[in-house]
Amino acid sequence: MSPLTIVAMSVVNKRLYPETINVINYLDVRFFLIATMVIPMMVIQVMEKILLGSALSVSALMLIFLDLIFNIFGVGHFDLVNDNPHYYFMANFYSITSYVFILLSLLFEKNLSDKGLDMVRLYHTPFWLSDLSKQGIVSTEDQKWMVNTILPEAISQGLRKIANIYYDGQPNEDYRNRIKETTLKLGAEIEFFTDRKRAEEWVDSFIETVVNPI
Repeated sequence: MSPLTIVAMSVVNKRLYPETINVINYLDVRFFLIATMVIPMMVIQVMEKILLGSALSVSALMLIFLDLIFNIFGVGHFDLVNDNPHYYFMANFYSITSYVFILLSLLFEKNLSDKGLDMVRLYHTPFWLSDLSKQGIVSTEDQKWMVNTILPEAISQGLRKIANIYYDGQPNEDYRNRIKETTLKLGAEIEFFTDRKRAEEWVDSFIETVVNPI
């Protein structure tokens, strides 16, 4: 759902049912707007700065000017609720700072992934070794991004063997199984190792086969 649709639905709801409105109805729309930044981050590369900036600016502007929009349509907080004199500061400060923090975190992570993809595109790298031992819990959005965008693109550019390092007891087991299944369906192979030396040996065995075919 687009940011414009979210705001429009919120305005309509407040116009039609003003007696049911409370402060939560002015906060939930902000959470939805923050969530909409995920879609552009999943489908647009960081290098496409104008396109990515344009897509993100819609949700950002809606979030910044949300109260002004509500006031224009006569459904502002102080029109329908007016139960907290500090509403403007609390609602906008926390939502905007959350938006900025999440956006910067996603940009940092996406930039790393995009650089990896750029390397695969440039050199058509058939082998890849990645250390995930310090990786925390992977969000649902990031899982979808990896499975639906990163893996298909990398494999289409020639990536065939992927070795990932993790530690025993590390979370995301379901995510690792999903990645393995997706990779196999796409015609590549991925293995997970708890020992870096074994991971390197696994990749080296394929490199030797390519360099010195029997």
